[in-house]
Amino acid sequence: MTELASIAKKYGATGVLACWLWVTSTKVSDLEDKLINCYQSQARIEQVDLNNRYPSNDPLVAILPDGIAIKRENV
Repeated sequence: MTELASIAKKYGATGVLACWLWVTSTKVSDLEDKLINCYQSQARIEQVDLNNRYPSNDPLVAILPDGIAIKRENV
């Protein structure tokens, strides 16, 4: 705190603003790091093998409304 007082006496308002800018920049950098870590952990969770969550042995079924018809081509 004495550093801030000495800077304020020596440089005036410009010094105080420079200190405030440095403190704010440091806080924003810390928040960015935390946000990046959060996104990375979410990406790791999403990369879990989906076969473990949804077994592929069960057949997939789609329910279509009456107005939609599926056109099949003879192969």
